[in-house]
Amino acid sequence: MDVDPEAARRSNISKTRDSIGQLEDALHASAQDLKYASSTIQADLDRFQRMKVADLRDMTIAVAKLHRDWCQKNLEVWLEAKKEIDKIEPHPNQPPPELVNAKEPGSDESPEAGPSRTNGVH
Repeated sequence: MDVDPEAARRSNISKTRDSIGQLEDALHASAQDLKYASSTIQADLDRFQRMKVADLRDMTIAVAKLHRDWCQKNLEVWLEAKKEIDKIEPHPNQPPPELVNAKEPGSDESPEAGPSRTNGVH
């Protein structure tokens, strides 16, 4: 073997420099790919966020409309119930409304209430 150590060293240095150049080119290409991927992903995330906000807005509006309709129906039912309750005759054991509303001057009780128990005398 007739190998010159100086020539081998120079050859190895040249190969190493070529490898470094190729690795630097690959690093630059990877950085460009990463930049493109990052911007694409960020655009997708921004679009997703806008869609999410729009969907949430639409759902909230739909729930508000449903709630409004439910409240309107509820009001109608209660008004109908009130009409039906107002149609019910008073219970026979109750004094007539004229007597309940008519009070003697200076008295806090109705005329049919009986003797007063506020003075301590029974």
